[in-house]
Amino acid sequence: MAAYTEHYHLHQWEPEDNFLRTDFNEDFQKIDSALAAIPVVITGSYMGTGAAEVIHYHLGQRPKLLILSTKNNFSGNTHDCFLVAVEGIMINFNSAGGQSARYNAWLTFDDNGFSIDHSQNDIVLGYNREGYEQVYWALC
Repeated sequence: MAAYTEHYHLHQWEPEDNFLRTDFNEDFQKIDSALAAIPVVITGSYMGTGAAEVIHYHLGQRPKLLILSTKNNFSGNTHDCFLVAVEGIMINFNSAGGQSARYNAWLTFDDNGFSIDHSQNDIVLGYNREGYEQVYWALC
């Protein structure tokens, strides 16, 4: 009689065991499911255009967590700005000490990536500031 591995309960046969093709198929299905469950990190960047419009950023998957980074000018000084978002809420903060948490009505996730409505306010437009590179990390 076959024993099974601790975590995925895959078959482990003894030399005297008979084994069936269905045993292999079951094991391959378990392995395939385990691999599919591993989160994927997608990184990328885009150059800001300054356009106050809705822009979709294609990832090929729905993000579970998004981190977006850019630089912005406040009172003549350049600061790093970060946005951390999950479905429904985001936290925005910058190196000048500013921070805010809010419902992210202007940042939405879908099955192919995320969209930002850059027309909503100055904070949002900052993530499409013309000539600035925006860098993102998405955990999908």
